[in-house]
Amino acid sequence: MRRARGGEPSELDLMAMACLVPSLLYVLVMFVYPFLYGIYMSLRPAKLAGFSLANFLAFFSDEWQYRTVWITFRIAVPNTVVVVSFALLLAYGMRRGIWLERTITAILVLPISLGVILLAEGILGFYGARGWFHQILLGLGILTEPLVLTHNYIGVMLSLFMQQFPFCFLMLLGYVSGPCSTR
Repeated sequence: MRRARGGEPSELDLMAMACLVPSLLYVLVMFVYPFLYGIYMSLRPAKLAGFSLANFLAFFSDEWQYRTVWITFRIAVPNTVVVVSFALLLAYGMRRGIWLERTITAILVLPISLGVILLAEGILGFYGARGWFHQILLGLGILTEPLVLTHNYIGVMLSLFMQQFPFCFLMLLGYVSGPCSTR
């Protein structure tokens, strides 16, 4: 590579720009344009000329939509607090390394790689009325009839926890065990 003189760009700078352009183009086409188009469409109702907040007013004044947003917050906020708290405590405890750390990390990467559909099938097979969890508790005599742990609030919370915890934990573990300036 030729070394740059003064204010002249080097071949390395030109190569970096050539590699960056396709990535930027992809992000613009697949993310930025749809986002901006969605905002534009929501601000331009079909029956009105010009920009208007009529779509937003209609959405938030509809009782059904308002209830849907409220249910979403009722599920998302507690789940997020539990996931982040538990992940932070566990990551902070593991920041300097513990016994079986790689095994724990590998087990937590598994739900990420399986995908949501396979994870949901696994939850139904494990926590369902005829799943392993209930079969063990019924066999030990702890329960006389199965608990309802799927297709309800508890099932949604379990599912969200199992989907979100590995992402949150691994990200926080990377942050808290990252380079330390005191070494």
